[in-house]
Amino acid sequence: MSYIARTRKILPNAFLFFVEAGSVVETITIDDLAKPDNSPTTNWPSRPCTLEIDVMREITKDSVLCPLESGGWGKESDDDLIGAKLMFTDKTYTEHFERLLWVLPAAVAANVAQIPFTGSPSIEGWLKIIERNRDGADIVYCDLYGTLTLVGGTKVDGKPTRPQFEFEVKLGVALNSWMAPV
Repeated sequence: MSYIARTRKILPNAFLFFVEAGSVVETITIDDLAKPDNSPTTNWPSRPCTLEIDVMREITKDSVLCPLESGGWGKESDDDLIGAKLMFTDKTYTEHFERLLWVLPAAVAANVAQIPFTGSPSIEGWLKIIERNRDGADIVYCDLYGTLTLVGGTKVDGKPTRPQFEFEVKLGVALNSWMAPV
């Protein structure tokens, strides 16, 4: 007997990067038809330490009875993917956290006042996920286009706050990709 291909220990977290739609990276305006390349690595702003990631798929099952050539009826089922979301928890606050918490109309900038609760409760863009094994070799690259939102709010109670985000994947985007480089 042999192991199933790519058998490996599961890592508790990964490295996440996010590029907002509408931003310009090396003359490319980012949207669902254009994402930054990987060189230089600064094209993809790094998110802070990610404590956990949960990948969720929404699947519908459609079962029907179809006539059989031999007579009678047979049950046929189709499973359809109708949505995909990633939930992840950061260790620290970020500009995204503050912007989404206060629903600010623009990115947070030092000494620039904004009117809270007048912006969008989500940020559209590209999310890159890189998993690495224990010796530092990359084992998964995943680029997804979708919408980043903040889950819940924050409670100030003398304890560390762990911001939780939801990233809803826009299905059918041609540049979405998953790759195992090793």
